[in-house]
Order: sequence, then structure tokens, then C-alpha cells
Amino acid sequence: MKTETTLNPSESLNIITEMVDQARFNFSKNAFYFIMWGILLTGASAFQIAALQLDLTNYFWIGWPIVGLLGGVISAIKAQKIAAEQGHQTHIDKMYGMIWIIYFITLILLIPALVSNHMDPAGYIMILTGLPTVLTGKLIRFNALVVGGVSFWIIGIAAIFFLPELATVLFIGSMITGYLIPGFMMRAIKQ
Repeated sequence: MKTETTLNPSESLNIITEMVDQARFNFSKNAFYFIMWGILLTGASAFQIAALQLDLTNYFWIGWPIVGLLGGVISAIKAQKIAAEQGHQTHIDKMYGMIWIIYFITLILLIPALVSNHMDPAGYIMILTGLPTVLTGKLIRFNALVVGGVSFWIIGIAAIFFLPELATVLFIGSMITGYLIPGFMMRAIKQ
């Protein structure tokens, strides 16, 4: 015969807190992605700035697809490795995984649309990137990611409305505040 155990509110809250803490720890393993993408995208931005300064206007864009392809391949390999080590995913793991997949699809649709209309995508990318960053920070209760996501929004608005001529430089700043700083903080989390 099966007996049911009823949890009191305190026990239920403890179980939920433990699940969130475990998800936060699981996600701390994924700090690699924030750090890697922060470094790669900063590099692509720096290449664009250097190419334009050296009057290589036909090639200033070439760093972006290279970085995108390289980062995508590295991310896929790392994701398979983490999945094999972890063995299972929590509901929170699955939720923020879907958030980032949806973000990536939206990004793939947005960039060509902006470029084909002769619009610099940097500010719009920053604003869009704030969304999954803030959501992830809220899901795992990691305020550094929330602040990083808000910094993407603020810097993106500045790039679009106030300093469009400095959009690429501002993009580098958003990578530092939105990905690199939270990524290194996340990497320091231990169970």
C-alpha cells in the first residue's frame, strides 16, 4: 500500500530552494559560454574597428561570421560534453536552454533584416541580448546576470539613439559588463 507524505510549507520551500541552488550550480558550469562568447564577440568588434581604421572597408565584417561559426561549433561540442557529464536536466535547465535557442533564432532573423536595410545591428543586438540574459539571471537568482542584461539594454539604447558612431566600441563595453564580468563571477560559484 502506498502512503503519501504531506510536506509543510517550510519543507516545500526548502525543496524548491535546493532545486534552484542545484540549477544555479549546474548553470555555473555553463559560465564557459558567457566567457567564450564575450571574448569572441569582443574580438570581432576589435577586428571591425581595426579594419575600418586601416581603411579595409571591404573586410571589416569578416570577423563576425568567423566568430559566429567558431563559437557555434565550440558551443555545440561543449554542450554535448556538459550533457554527458551531468546526465540529466532540471526543468530550469531546460527552460533557460530554450530561452537561448529562441534568442539565437531571433538573432539569426534580425541581423540580415537590419543589414539589408543598411542599419547597424549592434544596438539592436545589445537590446535583444538583454532579454535572455535578464531572464536567465532571474531564473537562477543570479543578480550579476540581471545587471549584465540591464547593461545590454542601456548600452544598446545609447548606441542607437545617442552615440551611433560609437556603436562598435559600446558593443565591446556591453560584452564586458553583460557577459564577461557575470561569466567570471558565475564560474566562481561552487556547490
